Amino acid sequence: MKLRLIIFGLILSVSSSYGQTNNDCKQILKKEISLNDLQENIDQVVVDFQTLIFCDFDSIDYHIFMGPKGNMPLFAHFIIAFELDPKKNEEKFTFNDLKKILVVFKQSEEYSQVRKIVEAKNEIIQRVAIVENWNIDKELLVKTGFPEIYLEDIHEIVKENESTTYSNIFKIFSDTLKKRQERQAVEKESQDSIFKIQNPGLEKLIDGLYVYKDYKIGLKNSKELNRPLLLYFNGFGCVNSRRIESEILSKIEIKEYINNNLIFTSLIVDDQTKLNENEVYFSETLDKEVKYLGQINLELEMKIFNSDWQPLFVLIDLNGKEISRIGYTNDFEEFKLFLQTVEK
Repeated sequence: MKLRLIIFGLILSVSSSYGQTNNDCKQILKKEISLNDLQENIDQVVVDFQTLIFCDFDSIDYHIFMGPKGNMPLFAHFIIAFELDPKKNEEKFTFNDLKKILVVFKQSEEYSQVRKIVEAKNEIIQRVAIVENWNIDKELLVKTGFPEIYLEDIHEIVKENESTTYSNIFKIFSDTLKKRQERQAVEKESQDSIFKIQNPGLEKLIDGLYVYKDYKIGLKNSKELNRPLLLYFNGFGCVNSRRIESEILSKIEIKEYINNNLIFTSLIVDDQTKLNENEVYFSETLDKEVKYLGQINLELEMKIFNSDWQPLFVLIDLNGKEISRIGYTNDFEEFKLFLQTVEK
């Protein structure tokens, strides 16, 4: 089971519902549970599960077993595993069975790791933020798994809001982070607008990466700006095109290399933009009339590069000669080496 299923945020709810009687505890162990209950009677399941925890476990267990959103990830995991086990088709699963599983889970190394994290979170959330105690508090934050890139932000907030609890510090941090992200989004939109004005014809392919969408324009800019041309034959309906965009082209190192060293041109082979009537022509390569922009791109790929596969990346030098090509890959280093062939 992955740790991410049970490690959760810093602002934890603290339960005080420890009012179960011995009779409640005995009765809940006999009660049967099923995946159907989880789907159709979730409110009662939550109450029953909380009863089990309050009877046999402690407050740290409550946080771990209930999960970050109170959605009981461990509970659901064990129920699903039981019902999918063909050997247990005729058996009934009770809260006593669940208790035994949770007791075993508590002996695992995974549980031990998560418990230490939750204990650290519970401790930091109740501490009063004092500047002179920052080094101790910082160590606690690191133990909770708090992202180190934000530690300086927390430190600054502590300086400005000393003597308040970390519970409030985290709320202030959350608001600060949200405002920062909103500001960055506005700045990014403004930068994009300026970039488009300064570079007519460019369109955004993915965030931070721009392309021309016309082969002739790309070729013209390649010669004028003295940069090799990178052609990207792809399609709206091409799953592998989306994959390589999200897995490779979205990487900062790749985007920066393309933006700074190449003229990037995306040629979509299934673009259904209609040509004007006077632009329609018969293609011997496609053996049909070319009526759509995508057909022009496909004809180009087939006629010049002898391929009809997408995605296909082709590097072209300043004389229009092919340097190298590559199809779909999820290997970052392979794609980076492909791009760098222009340097050889």
